[in-house]
Amino acid sequence: MILYHFTHQRLLPEITAKGLLPYRGDVEPHDVVWLTTNPDTIHACDESGNIWVQPYDCRLTLVIPLHERRLVNWGRWLRKHRPEKIPYILANSYIRADAHLRVYCYSGVLNRFRAVENLVLDLRKVSGRVDE
Repeated sequence: MILYHFTHQRLLPEITAKGLLPYRGDVEPHDVVWLTTNPDTIHACDESGNIWVQPYDCRLTLVIPLHERRLVNWGRWLRKHRPEKIPYILANSYIRADAHLRVYCYSGVLNRFRAVENLVLDLRKVSGRVDE
């Protein structure tokens, strides 16, 4: 399965040296590497469904077998462990209804990348504003 992780170019030396390390963020599950099947994702949401723009300038492409035991689909994880959070995520008008199904969590360190790409972001498109 092809998955993507978005980050900042300034973090690449550390990622190259140590790999993608699990992150203890605000969203459960904690201590995982967050991945997506969407090559264009630059948004993130918290458990309340609040969306914010993540102006990342680097996309890492990874290939992880779908049967890898440390890889779990976030939507399936939510249904099993936190089903009460799903309505908040689905209610957010800025996120696709299936976005939680396109996100994966990996428990462990990832250090084999198929590609590392620099991204040029047009933040006007991201924010939905067309004014210059």
